[in-house]
Amino acid sequence: MSDDGTCGQLGDDKFYLHGDLINDRVLDRGTLTVSVEISLAWEELASDVKELKQEVVNLKNMMRTMDTFLTSKFKALESSMKSSLPCPECPICFEEMKPPTRIVQCRSGHLICQQCRDVKEVISCPTCAQEFTGRAFGMESHLRALFCCAEQ
Repeated sequence: MSDDGTCGQLGDDKFYLHGDLINDRVLDRGTLTVSVEISLAWEELASDVKELKQEVVNLKNMMRTMDTFLTSKFKALESSMKSSLPCPECPICFEEMKPPTRIVQCRSGHLICQQCRDVKEVISCPTCAQEFTGRAFGMESHLRALFCCAEQ
């Protein structure tokens, strides 16, 4: 504390101890100026809060826009993946054997579509000349999983 009873000084402002103000030691010397810095600080804080709320609203809008953008990009990617997935072709008609095509296989595991197998002239595998053993249920199931799930 200094000789004039102040606790400190900042520029032209003097700071007094609370006890000195209560005991009127300071008030006996003349006038006391009370600053309203608290209300000014509160107004600044309220302004900052308002700006922060607006920033939150703006960020939420940006996130919605980004979500919409990413959703459309993911849908486009899924669509391109679906069309670019490898699918076996029938070696007779050269059609892709996507579901719901029924698939037949020979002893060596070569595949043809059921429609081509039903043609009277097709009596053995066009690839290896082996006889056909029946439906390729495993391949049909695999292709259903690939192509039916990719469409959803």
